[in-house]
Amino acid sequence: MENVSPSEPPSESGTAGVASGPSSSPTASDTSVASNEHPKTKISDVNSHDTPDTSYEDASNCFGVWTLSYLTPLLQLGGKRPLQIDDVGQPSRADRADLAYARVGVMWEEMVKTKKEAVKRGEEPPEPDLFSVLLNGYGRNKVIYAFSLYIISAVLQFGPVVILNDLVVHFQSNYESPTLINLWVEVVLLFVLPVAVSFLQSRHNCIMAHLSVFVRTALSTMLYKKALTVSAAGRLQTSTGQVVNMMSNDTAQLQRFLQFMGFFFVAPLQIVIALVMIYQQIGNATWVGVAVMIVLVPVNMIVFTVVNKYRRLAIKHTDSRVKMINEVLNGIRILKFYAWEKPFRKEISNIREEEMQALTKLAYVQAVGFSMILLSVPIIQPILVFLTYIATSDEPLDSARAFTTVALFNIMRFPFAFLPMGFLQYLQARIAFCRLVRYMHLPELGEYVVNGAHPEDTDGTGSISGSVVMKNCSFTWSDLIKYKESTEGTTNKKKVGKKKEKKKSMKKRTKGKSETDAVIEVDAETSSLSDLIILKGVSLKINPGSLVAVIGPVGSGKSSLLSSILGEIEPIGDSKVSVTCKRNSFCC
Repeated sequence: MENVSPSEPPSESGTAGVASGPSSSPTASDTSVASNEHPKTKISDVNSHDTPDTSYEDASNCFGVWTLSYLTPLLQLGGKRPLQIDDVGQPSRADRADLAYARVGVMWEEMVKTKKEAVKRGEEPPEPDLFSVLLNGYGRNKVIYAFSLYIISAVLQFGPVVILNDLVVHFQSNYESPTLINLWVEVVLLFVLPVAVSFLQSRHNCIMAHLSVFVRTALSTMLYKKALTVSAAGRLQTSTGQVVNMMSNDTAQLQRFLQFMGFFFVAPLQIVIALVMIYQQIGNATWVGVAVMIVLVPVNMIVFTVVNKYRRLAIKHTDSRVKMINEVLNGIRILKFYAWEKPFRKEISNIREEEMQALTKLAYVQAVGFSMILLSVPIIQPILVFLTYIATSDEPLDSARAFTTVALFNIMRFPFAFLPMGFLQYLQARIAFCRLVRYMHLPELGEYVVNGAHPEDTDGTGSISGSVVMKNCSFTWSDLIKYKESTEGTTNKKKVGKKKEKKKSMKKRTKGKSETDAVIEVDAETSSLSDLIILKGVSLKINPGSLVAVIGPVGSGKSSLLSSILGEIEPIGDSKVSVTCKRNSFCC
C-alpha cells in the first residue's frame, strides 16, 4: 500500500491515490511558439525583471507595489495581442495553495489535537476556531494594516469637501473671508487628496484580494483533506453534493465578502461623519435625512430576512441536485440496465426547477429591495432636506451651504447605497462559513494503521516487507464518541430525579469507575455497544507474495475487513493494523 499525503489532489490521469511525479507544467523552452509569433512583444522584452520563478508583484519594489506599475508591461502587451497563460507569469507567493495550507493546516491540526487531549483528560475544551486560524494564518497585522489604510482614505475623502466650502465662502464674500490655509495650497490639496485616497484604497484592495484568495485556497485544501479522513459516521451527516457545493460555492462566497469587507465596516463611519458635517451646514433639517434612514431600517430588515430565507432554500436545492446527479453517475450502469433515464431525468428536473424558483425569487427581492428602494434613497434624501431647510430656516440657502451639502450627500450616497449589499454579502458569507465549520467539526477516522512492525508482533513476522498483521482487533462503523455522549446524557437524565443523598452515594460508588467509563473497551458488557461492533477479536497474518481470499455470506464483514486494513473504519480500544509493504491490491 502506497502512502499518499491526503492534502495532495488526485492526478489528472484519473488514478486516485497515486502520488504523481514532478509537475509537467510548461517551461520557458516549451513556450517558444508564443514567443516566435511575437518576438518583439514578449513581456520579458518590456519588463526589466524576467523572473519566471517569481511573480511580477513579488519582484516589484515599493513604488511598483503602491502604483501597480508592474502591470504596465502586461497591459501594453495585452493591447498588442491577446494575453497567453505564460504571459501572466507565476502567481504571487501569498496566493499559492501549498503555502496557504502549510500555515492554516498546522494550526488547525494543533487545535484539534489539543481538543482531543483535553477530552481524554475529562475536560471540556472549546471548539477549534476556524476564523482565528484563517486570520492568524494570513497575518492579523496585515488585515489591521489594510483596514487602517481604508479608514484613513475614508477620512481623507472629506478633505476636499472642507476645502470646497472654504473656497466658496471666500469667493462669495468677495475675498473678505480668510481661508483656513494659503489659497494656492488648498487648490493643490484638491488634487493631492483624491490621488492619495486612490493610492490608499488601491493598496487596501490588493491586500484584501490576497486575503480572499488565501482563505479560499486554504479552505479548499482543508475540505479536500477532511473528505479523505472523515469517518463513516461523519459521512452520514453530509453528502457528496454538499461537499462539492462547499468547495465551489461557499468558498467563492467567502472570497467575495472578504474583498468587500473593508467597505462594509467603514461605511457606517463615513455615514456618521457626513451627517455631522451636514448638520453643521443646514442645522435641524438634517434630521429629515436621519428620519428617512430610520424609516428604512424595518425595510432593510424585511429585505435581509427574505434574502436570507431564499438563499438558504437555494443552497438546499443545490445540494440535493448535485447529490442526485452524483448518484446517477455512480449508478449509471444499473440505470441503463433498467431504462430508468426518464424517471431520474424528471426527478433532477424537478429539483432544478425548485432551485430556479428560489433563485428567481431571490433575484426579484434583490432587484426591488436594493435597486428600486435603497439606491433611490440617496437621491430623494437631499431633496427632502433642502425643502425642509427652505421652509423652516430664516437664512437663505446660499451657494456655500448648497455645494457643501450636495458634496457631502454624494460622499454618503455610495456607502449608503452599497451598505445593504454589504449586509447581504455578510449574511451569505455567514451561512457559508457556518456550513464549512460544521463540516470541519465532523468526526475523523482514527490513525490505527501502522507503517511498520506491529506493536504486539513478537516473532518478527510482521516486519517482513509485504506483510499485513492484525491481532485481536475490533472495529465499528459507528461514532463511539457520539455513542458515549448519548449514553452519558441518558445516565444524567436518570439521575436528575433522584434525591441529593442518593446522588452523593452514587458519586462515591462511581469514583472508582470514572477511569474506565472514559474509554469504551471492546469487551463492554452493554448489549447496545456489542451491537455496534462489526468486527470483533479479528487476528490475521498475511505473508508477502500470498493470495488470500475471504469467503462468507452477505453481511458477514468481508468489505469491512478490507476497509479496516485500509484505515477506513473506526477502531475500538487499542486495535492496530500493521502494513509494512509498499504496494498491495484489494478487491471485493
